[in-house]
Amino acid sequence: MSILFRNDRPGEYPDSWYVASTDIPPARPALDGDARADVCVVGAGFTGLCAALFLAERGINVVVLEAHRVGFGASGRNGGQVGSGFNKDQMFIEAKLGPEAARALWDMTEAAKAQVRELSARFAPDAAYLPGVAHGAYSTAEAQALHAYVDLLGAKYDYEQAENHTESEFVDLVKTDAYKGGIVDWGAGHIHPL
Repeated sequence: MSILFRNDRPGEYPDSWYVASTDIPPARPALDGDARADVCVVGAGFTGLCAALFLAERGINVVVLEAHRVGFGASGRNGGQVGSGFNKDQMFIEAKLGPEAARALWDMTEAAKAQVRELSARFAPDAAYLPGVAHGAYSTAEAQALHAYVDLLGAKYDYEQAENHTESEFVDLVKTDAYKGGIVDWGAGHIHPL
C-alpha cells in the first residue's frame, strides 16, 4: 500500500468537515473483466476527471480507473482554496523568468480559476464556489507590502479584483483586532472539494 494511504481504509474517505458536510454517493462497482476505450485515465481526482471530461466532450471514448473513490486523495483533502497566482509572488517569478514569462504564467492561472468556476457551475453546483479570500497582515510593514503587491497586480497585470483594506476596515471584515490591515482578493475563492 502506498505510504500516502497508510492510515486510510481502502475506498473510505477519511473523516473531515468536507466528508461530513456532503452526501457521498455510493461506491461504484469494481472493474470486473475487460473494458475497452480509446483512452484510459488513471485516477479520479480533479486532473483525471477533467482530462476525461475534455476528451469525452471531443467524442473520445474514455474509461476512468480509480483505486479508491472519486476525489479520495489530494483532490478531496485539500482546503478548497482557488487562489490567485502561485506560491511565489509575481515579483519573484519576474526575477526568475522575466516579465513576459511571468505575464504568461499569470494569465494561465487566471484562465485556470475561470475554468474552475465554469466547471463548478456546470457540473458541480454543490461545490458552492464562493468568491473572496482575505489575507491579513500582522504588522504595518506587512500590510504595506500586501497593499503594494495589490497595486502592482493592477498596474502590471491588469488585475483589479483585489482590494486593499486599512486596519479598521479589515478589523470590521474579520471581526478581530489581530491584524494591521489586509487585502481581499475577490478573484480568488473557495469550493467544496468533494
